Amino acid sequence: MSMTDTEARLFTGGGLAWREPAATESPAATGSALVSPFAGGFSGTAEYDAGPSATEALMNELEDEGFREAVESLVDEVAGRHLMAAERWPDDQQSEAVAEAEATSFVEGLADSVDRGLSELELRYENRRIDSLTADEIDSVLGEYARDPDSLSEQLFGGLVKKAFNVAKSVAKGAVAGLSRLVPLGPVFGVLRKLVRPLLKRVLDKAINRLPPALRAPATQLAAKLGLSEAEEPTEAGQDLTEEFDRQYAELLLAPSEADQAELLLELEQDTSGRAESPITTLDQAREVLTHQLAEAEPGRPPTEQLEQFIPAVMAAMPLIRTGVRIIGRARIKNFLASQLANLIQGYIGPQAARALAPQVADTGLRLLSLEGESPELLGAEALVSTLEEAVTRVVGLPPEAFEEPLRLEAEVQEALASAAVHHLPAELLRDDLAGYDTEAGTGPWITMPRRTRHRRYRRSARRYDVQITRPQASGVELPGPETLEDRLLEAGVSAWPVSAEVELFEAMVGTQAGHLAAGEGADASPAEFEELSPVNAALLLGRPALGTRYVPGGPVTRRFFRLVVPGRKVVRRRHRVYLRLRAQGPQPELRVHVRIGERLAGQIATMLSRNNQTEVVALFGRLLGPRVQEHVASRLTALLSRAKSGSATRGRELAGQVLEQVKTQLAKELATSQEALSAAAKDPKPGLTLTFAFPFADTAALATGEPGAPSLTIRPGAHND
Repeated sequence: MSMTDTEARLFTGGGLAWREPAATESPAATGSALVSPFAGGFSGTAEYDAGPSATEALMNELEDEGFREAVESLVDEVAGRHLMAAERWPDDQQSEAVAEAEATSFVEGLADSVDRGLSELELRYENRRIDSLTADEIDSVLGEYARDPDSLSEQLFGGLVKKAFNVAKSVAKGAVAGLSRLVPLGPVFGVLRKLVRPLLKRVLDKAINRLPPALRAPATQLAAKLGLSEAEEPTEAGQDLTEEFDRQYAELLLAPSEADQAELLLELEQDTSGRAESPITTLDQAREVLTHQLAEAEPGRPPTEQLEQFIPAVMAAMPLIRTGVRIIGRARIKNFLASQLANLIQGYIGPQAARALAPQVADTGLRLLSLEGESPELLGAEALVSTLEEAVTRVVGLPPEAFEEPLRLEAEVQEALASAAVHHLPAELLRDDLAGYDTEAGTGPWITMPRRTRHRRYRRSARRYDVQITRPQASGVELPGPETLEDRLLEAGVSAWPVSAEVELFEAMVGTQAGHLAAGEGADASPAEFEELSPVNAALLLGRPALGTRYVPGGPVTRRFFRLVVPGRKVVRRRHRVYLRLRAQGPQPELRVHVRIGERLAGQIATMLSRNNQTEVVALFGRLLGPRVQEHVASRLTALLSRAKSGSATRGRELAGQVLEQVKTQLAKELATSQEALSAAAKDPKPGLTLTFAFPFADTAALATGEPGAPSLTIRPGAHND
């Protein structure tokens, strides 16, 4: 079957599903006198407009954890570059412009590189039928363009190419309504090219905190990772950048005509063409101004006017303004907070009070953070500004009911300031009856960093902790996903316990990105080194749970992190061990479970197999798929099934248990016949290996309530999540 010229024209730069009715198909041509109430009609062979259900179905096919990780890493990279550029111009009024120009140049260079690669693929597959692609050819293309798993640009490009091929697979299988016609793959890459620059523009805006308010909503992946915000209610604006990208790609592919696609692209360009100011930069300036004002203020006089100028800058930088503030009004809240806080701190302003507030920093701490030449008055006033900022964010984050009664609101302000003071001010200056007061909780001063620029992006404790970490301690430290600190230390090459290490502590501010922490700590730091300092982690690592913080929705904005420094080792976060891909559409849904093994474990497996010890291999996989992995798989399946609208709220956890048990059983069943393939993959020069278990389901009903069929096992060297 060959396409007509008209069909080919529609596929080039246009939608992939719709064909306008021919003139002979119109009502007039048949002599009909009836006037249809519908705006248009379908021809006998035309496909229908896909609609929201098809968009969601295609988004499910496009979902890719690896691409999400690549975009998050890119945000961190750009944020770090922006901050480092600003540090090189500490006294220049143009530092913000220079920093933004350098970050923009980096993103534009990446956009050009990605566009060239996608353009090559668009031309290569311009007339290639989608159903003619083979799995080996897809792997070959991915290997050609994304060879280095540690290269950020290649991770991003590989993720984009995978999305195009996933569209091709969906078309070939007829998995998504509106894409069932077999088409050339070239236009699929062509549509993808049109979305790359808008995506990278939003990456840039997010990295430098310049997203407009609608897109700074708190449900984004990175904000959730750092615990800086809370979703009041799920909205499209609050979705992370990758989900937004998938939706745009799906809508463009499913656009009924070239005109509809052009209209969607115009809307997208308008959304990303605006140049919003960074509220974090404004807050930087407000912090600096208030610090000097409080250090030089007249003692005993409430600094109400100064706080009235500062508080709006804090509120503008917050990712979310709660309903209560919107109801009462920003101006009234500003005036109330300024009056209350000014009265509470009036005895602690001016040069003498600022010196008293200056944290008692040991000489080693001064040298550690390069504070030897800084004014004690400014350090003390800066600690007070940090206290005020946290108090404001706590009050603004209160539920609407807290704003209804003035007396309650006064109490909330008092408690917010007291709680913030415990975090930031010397314990010897505080009442010992304050909630959370603990003379053992102090870590020395929390200093806003980095010091080489006025663009302060996080706080750092001036104290470092020398620790000895046992293996049981390492296995109990809380980390996101299925990984443990024990895993990380082993991957870093640790072979003897306990491990001598140094723990560094950090505190997030409004606008903190992981890339800021890494950039501020020097060239040897990586965003993948910073993890949450929860009370459990603080107890295990430092023996002091009061040092940890636990972010909860509606709770304090403050959140602490730790970095573990082991001499001669790099202890960093690894990619997830288990990746899932759910193809929920089509007559027979499929769930693919990719178990990815790192280089160290791959070497262990090769050694076990060389001794023909299959029992050890099966036991190793049993340990790898333990409780942390089960929680991760249950969480991912819950999200995937929710998008596919399959099953109840508890289905993800139920299915996770079934799937992982079958993974262990199937590996044991097939290990004898797969031993040679597994050994070869473990010895392959590509880093690590991947075992892919593909679970078929009889139909969509089975996906929602039934059990998966027996999985097929594929073993490949390298990392895969297709």
